Amino acid sequence: MPVRPTGNVTTGPFKPLVSEQGRRHPVTNELPGLPSVTAEGDAADPDWSRWFRQIDGTTTQGDIVMNGPGDQPLLVLDRPGEGRIAMLMSDHVWLWARGFEGGGPHTQLLRRLGHWLMKEPELDEEAMRAEAVGNRITVQRQTMGDDPGPLNLITPAGDVVELTFEPQGDGKFEASYEAPALGLYRVANGDLTALTHVGPVNPREYSDIVSTANVLQPVADTTGGAISRMARDGSASALPNIIPVRGNSATSGNGWMGLRTTDATRLIGISQIPLLAGFLGLAILLLAMAGMWAREGR
Repeated sequence: MPVRPTGNVTTGPFKPLVSEQGRRHPVTNELPGLPSVTAEGDAADPDWSRWFRQIDGTTTQGDIVMNGPGDQPLLVLDRPGEGRIAMLMSDHVWLWARGFEGGGPHTQLLRRLGHWLMKEPELDEEAMRAEAVGNRITVQRQTMGDDPGPLNLITPAGDVVELTFEPQGDGKFEASYEAPALGLYRVANGDLTALTHVGPVNPREYSDIVSTANVLQPVADTTGGAISRMARDGSASALPNIIPVRGNSATSGNGWMGLRTTDATRLIGISQIPLLAGFLGLAILLLAMAGMWAREGR
C-alpha cells in the first residue's frame, strides 16, 4: 500500500489542499473551486468546505495529490506494476455531498478517481494527444515531470521534424506545426506516440472504393462507348485490343475496343517560301543550262 497508517487520527477543521503534484495530475487538477497559483507560487484557500477527520500516515510510494493538516497525505495515487491504487485517508467527503459550508467538488473528484482506477486514457498522468485544424497540427503533452523532452514529427513522406514543447503550466506542454502537405502524421515523444490526419476526414475518392461500372455506364451507353473489366475474380489482367473503326461501325466486341477515327482536320496556318526568286534564281538557272550545253557539246 502507498500509505502506512501511524495509528493516530487527527480531528479538527481543515481544508483539503491540492499539492504541487496534484496540480499536475489529471485526477485533481482543475477541480472546481481550486485557486490558481500566483507568480510567487502562492495560492488562496480553495473554494470548498472543511473536513474534520483524517487518518495519519506515512507515504512509502506513489503521488501525493492532496494534503491534510500538517501536510499529512490525504489522497495518494500509486501504480504498482499493471495495477492502480487510490488511498483517501478521510471519510468526510460526504460533507461536500451534503453541501456543508457550500460543499465541494465531490462528484468530480470521485468520478475521476473511479475512471482513473479503470485506466481511462484521458486521465493518464503521462499522455500525449495530437489534433489537426486545417493545416496546423497541435500536440498536447501531459506529464508529472518538468521537461518532456523533444518531440519528433514524422510526415507522410517519412521525413522527421524535431519540435520543442512550450510549457503551459500545471504539467501541460504544447507544440504546433504547419503541415505542408495532406496525409497522416505521426508524433513520438519517448514511449508515447499519437496520430493525426491533415485534410478531409472522409474524402470523396474514399467514400466508395468498391470497383463498379455503374457510374460510367450511362455515359458509355449515351456516347456509344463500352466498359471492359481488366480482370475478374483475381485472374490475370488482360487489356483488350485497340482497333481503329470508321463511320458508324461497332466500337467494341469480344476482346477488343475500337477508337473511332473522324478524319477531321483543322488548318492552323500556311507558310510559303520561294525556292528561286529574282535575279539570283535566274542566274542559277542560266548557269545550270550552260553547264548542260557544255557537257552535251563534248
